[in-house]
Amino acid sequence: MAAALCAAVALTTAGPQAQPAPLTPAGTIPGPAELVRAAGGYAYVAAGKTLTVYDISTPASPRRRGSHDFPDKVWGFRVYGSLLYVANGFNGLQILDVANPDAPAIRGGVKTQGQSKNVAVSGPRAVVANHMTGVDLLDVSDSAAPAYIGSAFLDGYARDAAMTGTIAYAVDNPSGLYVLDVAAVRAKAFDPSHAVQEAHTPQVIELSGAGAASPFAVLAGGEPYDPTRPRPAGVRPRGTLQVWDLANPAAPTLAALYRTPGIPRHVTVQGTLAYVADSEDGVHVVDLARPANPVFVTSFKTPAPARNIAVTGSTVLVVVGGPPATAGQPASAVTLLTHTR
Repeated sequence: MAAALCAAVALTTAGPQAQPAPLTPAGTIPGPAELVRAAGGYAYVAAGKTLTVYDISTPASPRRRGSHDFPDKVWGFRVYGSLLYVANGFNGLQILDVANPDAPAIRGGVKTQGQSKNVAVSGPRAVVANHMTGVDLLDVSDSAAPAYIGSAFLDGYARDAAMTGTIAYAVDNPSGLYVLDVAAVRAKAFDPSHAVQEAHTPQVIELSGAGAASPFAVLAGGEPYDPTRPRPAGVRPRGTLQVWDLANPAAPTLAALYRTPGIPRHVTVQGTLAYVADSEDGVHVVDLARPANPVFVTSFKTPAPARNIAVTGSTVLVVVGGPPATAGQPASAVTLLTHTR
């Protein structure tokens, strides 16, 4: 199926810049760091079981605020206002209240079967990518008492989920992209409403932000199999972003395949700009205002491989480096860049 998708869509690479948009180093948050999210003047950094809040209103001098230790590893999380929805592995979904950044506190949680990997929320419902059960659907109308509704089984291992309105999207490794219409789901088990199975093994999905005239989804992550990029034995594969047109949210269509110079480990979207943590090639920024025609904007070579990325306002936060035990790689930290457009 992957070959058919590649044949149907033009594959583009980094070309001339859409506009001058330099990224300049501003500050550093010391590690360990594995995941980063940001909103307003705050950054949220997860490493192992610990999630820490930082005030980054002055990017040159981030200030540590409070932290919270979870029972299990933080595999993924998203920020919605003053609440962080945390996929806490075998501990299920946990909702962390960060209204007081100096004293984050659990608002509520629900333990589901399996291992929670990431979460997305839309209105009163949340979807959790579960490594074992597929996609869990939860009622989060009362954040102090979230409740399990049901699960949709996927063919592979669910890695990530995203949501807009009552339409949820999930990616699994190695099967591909799934669409789930959860508007009327009340049962303990339900089926995806649409699936696009192919061999790019995505692990991350992000949706376009406010201001995108043509809504889209970006898939990235993993060590993708790409038949358009044959490689000699022993040479590491390069990565390809998948850009999906969501003009009809219930039936995504592949708009473009876009090669980055490195291996896309993570991606985040602000408006129509996709910011890619592109492994040893650092940060790569792509304009997806026209999903079928991705345009390179700018890049920044980080001092160590980029693994995770977040954006708030004009500040870009990048997890660089690796665990201390990683041979030949600096210990992880978060590099803050300022992005002027």
